[in-house]
Amino acid sequence: MGWVGFLPPVSAAPGGFVTYSAATNTFTVLPNSVDDTANIQTAFDSCAATGAECTVELSGGVFHTAQVVVYDFQGTFRGMGQYQTTVEALPDLPVGEFVTRPPSAENPWPSLFTFFDGTYMITDITFTEPWATPLHEWNVCEGCYPTTALFAVISVTGLHANAIVDHVTMVGAPGDWVSYGGIISFNVINGIFPQALVLGHGKKDFSRVIPMQVRFELTNSAFFMIDNPSGAENLEDSVYIARFNTLDTVEYGLWFVNVGNSIIDLSHNVLRNVIAGSAIIAYQNRPINVLMPCQPHTDIFIAHNELQFTNLANGIILVDYADRYGCEKSLDGVISGNTFYSDETSFEAVLAFMMGSVVVSGNAMIGATYTGVAVWNGRAVISHNGIRGAQVGVWLDGATGAAVEQNDIEDSLYLGIFLTGGSSNNLVSRNEVRNSGLVDLAWDMTGAGNIWTRNECRTSDPPGLCAAG
Repeated sequence: MGWVGFLPPVSAAPGGFVTYSAATNTFTVLPNSVDDTANIQTAFDSCAATGAECTVELSGGVFHTAQVVVYDFQGTFRGMGQYQTTVEALPDLPVGEFVTRPPSAENPWPSLFTFFDGTYMITDITFTEPWATPLHEWNVCEGCYPTTALFAVISVTGLHANAIVDHVTMVGAPGDWVSYGGIISFNVINGIFPQALVLGHGKKDFSRVIPMQVRFELTNSAFFMIDNPSGAENLEDSVYIARFNTLDTVEYGLWFVNVGNSIIDLSHNVLRNVIAGSAIIAYQNRPINVLMPCQPHTDIFIAHNELQFTNLANGIILVDYADRYGCEKSLDGVISGNTFYSDETSFEAVLAFMMGSVVVSGNAMIGATYTGVAVWNGRAVISHNGIRGAQVGVWLDGATGAAVEQNDIEDSLYLGIFLTGGSSNNLVSRNEVRNSGLVDLAWDMTGAGNIWTRNECRTSDPPGLCAAG
């Protein structure tokens, strides 16, 4: 199906910087203060040659490295602790043919570490990319503008992988990869990113990557100044879990595209200083991969996270393009117990667009974001949320069969609850809506069958919605 089974090994002389313990099947690498690439690569190659589960261990100190490629690793890649072991990228690294040829010493890819397949843990290491120009100029895709940014600190790819990433820190810096509107720039595009990158035999088009199956866990880790710290793209039959992580100064915190027949579980994460993008974003049935024209059903659970976003950014965006491209709706979401902080430069705290269904319940939304919860062309349950200071508290546009119940909406700059665009057969019930700048409840008089009942409010357009029912 591809070339992933024929990766050439990279050999290097270990010198005095790689030691081996047969008792624990552990290869330990010591820093040489100049360029540790060959020694790290040797440790991984030697580990694979044992034919058993093994450990590649980096001692304390700072390691300087270029690109490292690891195939079918079975074991643990570990340091002595975050900031005790630091892996620092070397500057101005060359880039060969990305995706269309396998990575090797002769054809380096734009990722610092590339793991193909395997079952492994990565733990207790800090990775840094301090250089404004990490790579020679290259193109992410045909038609994309050239960049010198690192594609990923760690690429998780191949056809099948099981990866646990725990107690890892990744730190980027300003570079030439520019966010939407040019508000901020990065020198790292992705932190650690499970992504299908294997092409079918003889293929050259990036949109023809073979879907990947992954079980991936990201826990207790931290990311600073990286465009997109983590997420997943072009997966099937997979599980992605992110818990207890901190992501700071990012454009997209956790990004998911075309993850079919899978479960995504995001909980107890802190996402701060999200600028120009979205703290969490998921696109389903987006036809950027011709081998995945429609995706089977996926559930995304987003619970007990703290999200702070500004400068044209959103809190959470969930979009299912199924209707647009002749697919069945396949993305359902639950957004519960999260806290959102925003300001007047922000967009929606939650935007659900063309979803099969979404539940938004028990969240706290604080600040002058454009909309607290926006549901456009889909079904939803929006309940028990506290929304303070948004320009519009809850906005349904073209929604059908939604229930907006028992929300506490206060001090909206314009509108508390707003129905537009032919929204029909929706229930707006038992909400407390106070101190809206224009009116508490509003309906543009399109659509039919909406029920307004037992809401506590003072003003509405048309009149009488507060007392309806």
